[in-house]
This record gives sequence, C-alpha cells and structure tokens, in this order.
Amino acid sequence: EELYESLRKKIIKNKKVQKYLNELRLLDSYSFVQCINVSIVVAIMLEVNQKVDKELVNLTYIALIHDVGRIKMKKIISK
Repeated sequence: EELYESLRKKIIKNKKVQKYLNELRLLDSYSFVQCINVSIVVAIMLEVNQKVDKELVNLTYIALIHDVGRIKMKKIISK
C-alpha cells in the first residue's frame, strides 16, 4: 500500500507521464499491462523486509514507464 501510494503521487506530479501512460493504455492495452506487470515484478524482487524506500519507489516507477516509447511506433503496434 505504501509503495502504491508513493507511485501514485509520483505519477500525479508528472503530467507527461500521465499522458503517455494513458496513451499507451488506449493504443495497446497489452503493452500497458506488461508495464504494470514488470513494475510489480521489480518491486517484489527488490523489496527487502517489506520496507519501501525512495530507491524502491524510483526503480518501480522506471519499470512502470519503461515502454511508453512504444506510443511513437503506433504503426508497428497496430499490426
């Protein structure tokens, strides 16, 4: 819950990231879900003793947005 809240705040602060994640969700829901799944796996792998620190939040955030560049390749994704 603490990690989720930290990520939510980080996303809300960055309007561009909000826009890109929403565009990816609308363009290719599979890629959007994949970003979420990757971020969950990263969080689980890096979490130590159920502690949520700034580094865990940042790495999970990066994992979440790692594929937003796919929105620039709309023609490839739509095939």
